[in-house]
Amino acid sequence: MPTSDELTLVDTNVIVYAFHQEAEHHAACRALLDQAQDGQLALCVVPQVLGRVLRDRDRPSPSRSAQAAWRRPAGH
Repeated sequence: MPTSDELTLVDTNVIVYAFHQEAEHHAACRALLDQAQDGQLALCVVPQVLGRVLRDRDRPSPSRSAQAAWRRPAGH
């Protein structure tokens, strides 16, 4: 099992692509999550990522969800 020093932060794109079979990067993202599930890789997510994925789960396009996650608030 990886140590806490080897944690990898998962971006919104990875989760979205892993669950959309038609996405260009589906296979790579699915493999990453499978490695984590098998205990070969330690992944972590922040609440904002999970919130974005859950909020956009009904959208069919992974790219739209991914783009929305990185918009800066007005004035920044």
